[in-house]
Amino acid sequence: MFCTKCGKKNDDHSKYCEYCGAKLEASPGRENRDQAADGRRREDRDRTTSGQYREERDKTTGGRYQENRYQRAEGGPAGQNRPPKKNQMVLIICIIIAVVAVGVGAGFGIHYFMTAQNSGDAREQERIEAGNSSEEGEFWSASSGDSSDQVPADEEDGTEEPEDTPSPSPTVTSEPTPVITATPEPTPESTIHRYEFVISDESWGEAFQSCISRGGYLARIETLEEWEEVTRQLEAQGLSENVFYIGGMRNSQSNTYYWVDTSMNLLTDEPVNDSSSPLNGKWLSGEPSYQDGEYQELFLTMYHNSDANDWVLNDVPNDVVGIWSYYSGRMGYICEYES
Repeated sequence: MFCTKCGKKNDDHSKYCEYCGAKLEASPGRENRDQAADGRRREDRDRTTSGQYREERDKTTGGRYQENRYQRAEGGPAGQNRPPKKNQMVLIICIIIAVVAVGVGAGFGIHYFMTAQNSGDAREQERIEAGNSSEEGEFWSASSGDSSDQVPADEEDGTEEPEDTPSPSPTVTSEPTPVITATPEPTPESTIHRYEFVISDESWGEAFQSCISRGGYLARIETLEEWEEVTRQLEAQGLSENVFYIGGMRNSQSNTYYWVDTSMNLLTDEPVNDSSSPLNGKWLSGEPSYQDGEYQELFLTMYHNSDANDWVLNDVPNDVVGIWSYYSGRMGYICEYES
């Protein structure tokens, strides 16, 4: 180092000139060089220290350490500039509550609509069933025997049974008691009616009630033309082996058979076993007999007699199958309909 006063060279570390005693001052270029050298030494030291710190940190954390991404680039404190999480959570919760409320409201609305619609359909169905019941209940409640045993009367005409409600009739006991009343002169039937042949082990009284419940009556065969039509239909349906109740009977105090109306009144102007009757010649030989042993015969049947090779009339007790069980499966009755 040179003294700026005397110009003599001194040791680089001397503070005062050894020759003139003046205070030594380093030149600006040298001072800058010294400061630069000191800065480099510090950087080298910091770099070495920092590298050792990162190496130790990576060993400890397994390399999973990450710098705080919210720390400012200028070196601000960690955690600064983070988004406000509290306000976002409140907003998300409000949105979820609103969506749930809308869903619940829609569910209740759909449930109410479907319940109201189903209730209306149920009431309508009840009204329909009630109407059907009132029209058909009486018919089915009075029907007896298996439906497979019933034989349709005349399949060719294709007409249906009338649905008119029959007039009420008294309950038939085991031995029906007819009411004898004067009736006007009957009008001969101008057309052949419709007939239904039912195979069933019922009594005469049960057959009488069954025909009424079906909308007709136990057949009254009043002319030869009608007799021929009924027997033709019976033979066409292969029923020549069966015995059929028809709508004729007598009073237990009388030997005269009459047709009866739906109230079981004897039609006294139409005696069946009188010589003036159109069917007088259709009786089985020796009939009517009025009695069979201990059983009183009050009611009429018709059947095909093999000896006579023809259809004949015969009088029988009220319950043929109940007395002679071997007739089971062969008994039946004929219902007549005027439409």
